[in-house]
Order: sequence, then C-alpha cells, then structure tokens
Amino acid sequence: MEWRNARDGDLVRLATWNRQLQEDEGASVMGARDCESRLRAWLGGDYTGVVFEKAGPIGYALYRPTDPDSQGAGGLYLRQFFIDRERRREGLGAEAFELFVHEILSGRRLLLEALTGNPIGQAFWRSRGLSEYSTSFELAAQES
Repeated sequence: MEWRNARDGDLVRLATWNRQLQEDEGASVMGARDCESRLRAWLGGDYTGVVFEKAGPIGYALYRPTDPDSQGAGGLYLRQFFIDRERRREGLGAEAFELFVHEILSGRRLLLEALTGNPIGQAFWRSRGLSEYSTSFELAAQES
C-alpha cells in the first residue's frame, strides 16, 4: 500500500467517500456539491488530505495539526478516515492506518472523534489500540 497527497482531481471521489462516511456515522448527508466545496475549503486551509492506494485508490484521510498539548508538542487531529465500502473486510483499513501512523503521524499524538452513531467505527479505533479520551455533548438547535 502507498499514500499520496490528495489533488484537485480527487475532489469528486473524496466527496463521494465523504458522503458515505456521513451515512456510516449516522449523520445527515450533505449534497455532493456542498461536500465538494467543504472539502476544497478544508484542503485549501489547515487540512491535508491523503489518498491510500493499493491497485487503485481505496480510501483517504483528512487531518490537521493540533494545538500543542500539555507537554508542549503538537500532534495531529484526524478529521476523516475512510476506506471504500467495496474494499472493506480485506484488512485495508488496518493497513492504511498503520501506514498513516508510521509515515505521517511519526510518533506524535493523534486525536480523532468517532460519532456515537458509528459503533463500527468506534470498534475499529479500539481495535487499533486507541482509547477514549473525552466525551462531547451537544444541544441541538431548537426552533423558537
């Protein structure tokens, strides 16, 4: 498996995968154009996108630096990590994450969120040795 930085030509594929990720998370799914626009803005800002490839593109990660932690060293915040649904159950998610850890994370601290509506994602992260760090709470917008 290899990885490369995401390019403009990847935006349609990344948006399609991102919409599938939203479905997996139990979140509301954005329209394709809105999703593309959001990804373009993130990639033009603080985020870096990488595409994992093994006989073609199989998934992606989107991450950015975190603020320095209490020990003074910065880490990475992994906003999105996704393996194409057609390529799941082949060990590719584990392989892509190990590649990410060794070649991109490089010993730094990693933070990520797994939505409560995505128990499969939570189980994946636990299987990779991550432990729960915090619990977030939300008060949904209320109509007046």
